[in-house]
Amino acid sequence: MTSQQGVLFDLDGVVVMSEHLKAQSHSATVTAFGGDVPPEFYATIMGQSHDVVRRAFIGASGKSIDPNAYSDVYESDLHTRMRSDIRAAEGAPALLASLNQHNYSLALVTSSLTWMMDLALSMTQTGQHFHTKICADDVQRHKPAPDAYLLALERLQLTRQAAVVIEDSQTGIAAAKAAKLPVIAIRHDFNGRHDFSAADQVIDSLTDTDAVLELIESLLAGK
Repeated sequence: MTSQQGVLFDLDGVVVMSEHLKAQSHSATVTAFGGDVPPEFYATIMGQSHDVVRRAFIGASGKSIDPNAYSDVYESDLHTRMRSDIRAAEGAPALLASLNQHNYSLALVTSSLTWMMDLALSMTQTGQHFHTKICADDVQRHKPAPDAYLLALERLQLTRQAAVVIEDSQTGIAAAKAAKLPVIAIRHDFNGRHDFSAADQVIDSLTDTDAVLELIESLLAGK
């Protein structure tokens, strides 16, 4: 294996377990403004940019909430939750370490804002595995647009035929497919309603490092 092949990881729900924290923070933010939207609502829109998710929660609340004020409350709440409750996704640290040992180039490709990405990686000690990191602040068009994945290929100097994406949302899968990349999708408690039919493979977790490595190799070989 050479460094001319790579794996492009989504962050939330793939490398770190943070989707439930974001859901709770959005719900708590709506409550702070007198509304009532359950955390489960987040499951229908996860994987999209903060602006899109914020707009959806404000709309569902039926309240007139200033977007900037919403973000201030949300970010404060999420910061607290992440500092106390965020953890690495099961199997992710071992897989990242193994991929590095096999000389894969690794990119993190997330729709999260910079501070969210940095805090998540710092708290879970997973950031050191990646050769480049791309977040919402790095592209104008967010997932499901392919821009973030195309930027990852450019930074790693990889062709489309030399990279595999690991995602956990319908939006993320659409972004990878728009970039003409093969996708491994991970099922978890928060994405049961997402359509994964466009994914090349669907798995339940990253815990079996050898099996995931074999799957990555198979997709890179065009099988």
